[in-house]
Amino acid sequence: MMERIRNATKSGLALIVVGLLIVSFAIWGVQDVFSDTTTAPVAVIGDVEITQDAFALEYNRIFRQAQFQSGGTLTQAEALSRDLHRDALEGLIRSTVVSAAAQRMGLVTSDQLLQRQITLDPTFAGPTGEFEQSSYYEVLFSAGYTPQMYEATIRNGMTSNQLIGSVVSGFYLPGGLASAHFEYAYEQREIEYFLLPPALAGDIPDPGNEVLFAYYDQLTSNFRAPEYRALTMLKLGADEIAGQLDIPEEDIETLFEIRRDVLQVPERRRIEQLSFVSREAAEAAMALLNTGGEFRNIGGNYIDLGEIAATEGLDEAVTEAAFAAAEPGIVGIVEGLLSTSIIRVTSITPGQDVSYEDVREELRTELAAQIASEEIFAISEEVQDMLAGGGDLATIGAQQNVPVITTPGIERAGLSLDGEMAFDFVATPGVLELAFDMVEGENSGLRDTPDGEFYVLRVDGIAPSHIRPFEDVRDEVLDEWRRAEITGVLSEMAEEAA
Repeated sequence: MMERIRNATKSGLALIVVGLLIVSFAIWGVQDVFSDTTTAPVAVIGDVEITQDAFALEYNRIFRQAQFQSGGTLTQAEALSRDLHRDALEGLIRSTVVSAAAQRMGLVTSDQLLQRQITLDPTFAGPTGEFEQSSYYEVLFSAGYTPQMYEATIRNGMTSNQLIGSVVSGFYLPGGLASAHFEYAYEQREIEYFLLPPALAGDIPDPGNEVLFAYYDQLTSNFRAPEYRALTMLKLGADEIAGQLDIPEEDIETLFEIRRDVLQVPERRRIEQLSFVSREAAEAAMALLNTGGEFRNIGGNYIDLGEIAATEGLDEAVTEAAFAAAEPGIVGIVEGLLSTSIIRVTSITPGQDVSYEDVREELRTELAAQIASEEIFAISEEVQDMLAGGGDLATIGAQQNVPVITTPGIERAGLSLDGEMAFDFVATPGVLELAFDMVEGENSGLRDTPDGEFYVLRVDGIAPSHIRPFEDVRDEVLDEWRRAEITGVLSEMAEEAA
C-alpha cells in the first residue's frame, strides 16, 4: 500500500500539485541540514522535522529495492554514486509537504479506515489468508518498524492520498482511447489446436546406401569428428597433498579443545510473547494470568517465537530473560527493545556435548587442508626446479608423490574418445582452453589456478577434425534421414488438415 501511495505522488498531475504545494510552503523554508550532529533532523519543512530515523528507514527501503533489482550486487558506494540518498530525501520532502497541506485542509484518516487498510494488506496474512496479529508484528519487526511508526506512516500516506487522488480523479480519458485500451487489456481468445506425433508418419524403411550416401554427401558437416588432443597433466592440489599427510593425534585433540565451545549443540527454548503498548497494560494482563487467565486470551499481541537458541533471538532483552528462567513457565514482564512484553517458555531442549570421536575426522581433514595449503608452495618450487632441469612429468610426479593424469584424446567440450566426460581436465580451471592453444609436444610450464592449485600440461598428440567415413556413421545418417522424412510427412498432413 505504501508503494502505491509513493507511486501516486509521481504521476504527472500529482507532481504539478506537489510543485504548487512546495511553492506555497516556501514561506516556511526547507532546510537541508545534513550535519555531523547526531540529533539534528535531516530536513525541516516549516515546523515539521524529517528525523534521521525516518530518513534511514526510507533510504534503506530504496536501497533494498535497488539491490533486489540488481540481483543483490549493488553496494552502498554504488548506491551513493547513483544519488539514492537524494531520492530518499526528495521523496520524504514531497510526502511531508503533501501531508502538511492535507492537514491544513482538514483531511483526516479515521482509525477505522486505517485498521481496514492494514487488515486487508496480504503482507500480513497468515496461513488461512486472513490478517493475523503475529504475522503483522513479525513483518514489522523484520523491517525495522514498530507498530506505532508503521501506523503513523500509513495514516499520513492515506491522508496525503486523499489530496492527490482528488486531483488525479478529475482527469478523464477520451472515450475512444479508453475503449481501445479496454479492448486491448481485456481481449480474450479461444484457441484450438491438435498435435501430429511422429508415430502418425508410419514406418519409414531403410532406403539403401545410394540414398543415404547422397544425403550424407549433402550434409557432411553434420558428421564431422572434432579435434582430439592427447594430454598429460601433473596436478598439484591441496586435496591431493592433504590425503597423504600424517596429522599427529595430539594436534587434532588440541584443535578439538579450542573448538569445544563452538562444536557443542546449544540449548534451545520454545518461547511465546505477548506484546503491549505500555507497561500498565502488561501489568494488568499479568494480574489476569496470576488469577488463572489463559495466556493467549488476556490481551496484547501474541507472537510465537518458535524454538530458538540464545543467540538467535531478534530482541536481546526478551531472549536473555527467557534463557535465564530455570524451567518452563511464565517468565514475567520484560522491557524489550521494541515493546513491553510478557514472556512464556513452553519447552526446553537441552544442549548436547559433541564428543571427540564425533568430529575427529572432520578436524583432521581441516588440519590437513591447512598444512597442505602451506606445503603446496614449497612443492611447486621444487617442481619448477625439476622442470627447468629437463625433468619428465612422470618422473617428477613419482618423486614428489603427486598425481600425473593422461588421456589418449579429449575434445574442446571435455569429452574423451569414449564419449565420457574427462573430469580431471574439465574440473581444473583453464586447462582445456590452454590445451587447445598449445602445439604438439609443448610443455606449459607450471601454471596456477584461481583455487590456489598448480599444474603442468603437455600436449602429446593432435588428431585434427575430419569428416568421418560414411561406413563409420551409416547408422547416424539413417537416423537423421528418417527424422527429416518424418518431418516432411507430418508437414504434408498438417497442410491437408488445415
